[in-house]
Amino acid sequence: MESNKQMVIIRELGMNGEGIAGTAEGVLFVPFTLPGEKVSVEIVHRKKNTAYGRAVAVLTPAEERVRPPCPVFGRCGGCQLQHLKYSFQIRLKTKLVREAFRKVAKLHVRVSECAKSGESYHYRNKLQIPVGVADGKAVCGFYAPDSHEIVPVRGCMLHPAWARDLTDILCNFLNEFRIRPYDERTGEGVVRHLVAREVGSTLMIVIVSARPVLPHAEVLVKRFLLKFPTSSVFLNLNDKPTNVVTGKQYQLLAGERCVKSSELGLTVFTHPNSFSQINTYVRNRIYQKVAALCMGGEEDVIVDAYSGAGLLTAYLTRCCGKVYGIEIVPEAVENANALAMVNGLTGKMENLLGDCRELLPPLVRRLRAEGRKVSVILDPPRKGCDPAVLAALAETQPERIVYISCNPSTLARDVGILVGTLNPDGSPREGLPPLARLSELEEAPEAAEGESRVLQGLPPESPYDLTFIRPYDMFPQTKHVETLICLERK
Repeated sequence: MESNKQMVIIRELGMNGEGIAGTAEGVLFVPFTLPGEKVSVEIVHRKKNTAYGRAVAVLTPAEERVRPPCPVFGRCGGCQLQHLKYSFQIRLKTKLVREAFRKVAKLHVRVSECAKSGESYHYRNKLQIPVGVADGKAVCGFYAPDSHEIVPVRGCMLHPAWARDLTDILCNFLNEFRIRPYDERTGEGVVRHLVAREVGSTLMIVIVSARPVLPHAEVLVKRFLLKFPTSSVFLNLNDKPTNVVTGKQYQLLAGERCVKSSELGLTVFTHPNSFSQINTYVRNRIYQKVAALCMGGEEDVIVDAYSGAGLLTAYLTRCCGKVYGIEIVPEAVENANALAMVNGLTGKMENLLGDCRELLPPLVRRLRAEGRKVSVILDPPRKGCDPAVLAALAETQPERIVYISCNPSTLARDVGILVGTLNPDGSPREGLPPLARLSELEEAPEAAEGESRVLQGLPPESPYDLTFIRPYDMFPQTKHVETLICLERK
């Protein structure tokens, strides 16, 4: 009978931060291991030429390994890299972006080193945590890897101190009044998630419920306000059998419906349904770089697609004569309009409500027909840009495309489509020469900021040059990375 355990040497890290080893049967993926480590592995799943394992023991630890400070690291699915020194997390994320462009976009790209976060722990300004049952009691926690089983967590290392107080208040309330958390298997129960966001000195607290009424809600609100007097508290109804965290209906229970704060020198209004980046320090660095890349004259125009509550849109008004924001969430557009008015930007900032794939193409065509120099900012969801958006950009060819992405693979795919190494459906374009080995082109694959460039693969007929590419560590201790790129028309 074939043994279910093996001794392997980890050779590299994969796109999800897992260790990769080669075996006689093929490739073996082992989470929470590092290159160079000798590991005893238990095989938990096999495919034809691929296997997935669990590290039973690390026999020879790597020098880069550190002791994770979180007591549930490895059981909770939130972090993947706490066992890796932070300086090596930065190197890993730089490599992941470079490899995504090589494998997906068929481009050898020299990537600027990943920009560090201001803090590698306690950096999140937003809490989004499921509520469930453990040992017969209501608990807050996170899902175990590849499951919907909740691992109880009182205090996450990525959240500020207020997160523990919030979860304690909610769980004590649910247990005291015997209010059952929602069970997605049976559809029974009430509370599904606790969502909270720090906006200036205010917390926006959202209880996500499967029922339109939360029993004894006034008691819970009173307890939240006793601990956090300036809070806004909402009840969100999500009665659908879905993995989406929040529904569309928000009921204000206390405080202000939209919270006012100061960000990047602007007065900003935020609704709980408005998108904002979870790491304020890194967000500001990215937005400042976007503004530097887009600096132009009074006749120039910027289109901020996927514009959210309008912070970046408003910030970019200092770069040109007019900025358009496109956003599909009505509350976010409402906040953006209020932002424009209170900051005196109504003449330079116009917010459009609708689907980007429907509004962006005719807008860019009109601006280009007027002879304007147009920069387009893209900040889509993880799935990347809609094909209609990419088709419109390929047709109209704005002077500049600046793309902010939380997914290196879909970013590389969309860039490949725009520069012509990939077909519109994302498949590799035929007839292009194969990439040489990177070592044959240049020894040092990383670059200082501002030195990014394509080493090989850009078709000569491509309308764009890739002039800037840099990862930003928006999500320390996790496999995720934010990336900023700039395409300039030749």
